[in-house]
Amino acid sequence: MALHTELPVYRDTYKLVLEIFISTKNFPKEYKYSLGRDMELKIKQYFVFWSN
Repeated sequence: MALHTELPVYRDTYKLVLEIFISTKNFPKEYKYSLGRDMELKIKQYFVFWSN
């Protein structure tokens, strides 16, 4: 049986999470702590939902 980290859905979701974190680092200061933080929190919630 494969480990959860070897599953395609896990790898793809992990890549998506990394891309969102990288893109929110480049947000302007006025948006970084509102829109950027909201995006990061939402993707964390989806990642936990998809991994269960």
